[in-house]
Amino acid sequence: LWEALKKTLPLIIAAIILVSVICSFIYTHLFARPVQKLSEVSGRIAKMDFDVKSGSKRRDEIGDLGRDLDELSTNLNETITSLNKRTEELEREIERVNELERQKDVFFAAASHELKTPITIAQGQVRGMMDGIEPYNDFETYLPKTLSSLKRMESLINEILTASRMQAGNEIEIEIGRASC
Repeated sequence: LWEALKKTLPLIIAAIILVSVICSFIYTHLFARPVQKLSEVSGRIAKMDFDVKSGSKRRDEIGDLGRDLDELSTNLNETITSLNKRTEELEREIERVNELERQKDVFFAAASHELKTPITIAQGQVRGMMDGIEPYNDFETYLPKTLSSLKRMESLINEILTASRMQAGNEIEIEIGRASC
């Protein structure tokens, strides 16, 4: 019996090793490699590479996980693309608003300068008339000139009010646009 066991022991050990190698290959092929591939896919998705897909055709939980990762990658890609597009739109809108602000600042600087001139003229003429300064004794000449300066100021003020209403209208349009998004 010992003799037969000694002769068959190497065959039994070889059979056990062969079965172990076959089981390892099957385990690696069926479970470890797909899980490793899914790990690689999820790692690339985490690094914002949404073009990677698992391509899993399996009908088990590993296949479900692979398809879920593919769907996640697609959804994230669409969301990021949409956010990038929206960011570009917002940047353009900010540039437009900044340009309008700059134009408004230029307009108000010019308007203040333009208003200052007729005010100074009107004040000087009225003070001259009140103080009885020689050239301003001629009320018939200087009152119409003062009135003309005041009408010019009124016209500039009306332009400022119109610009202010337009600005308020743009702000309302911007608010309506934001509310509809």
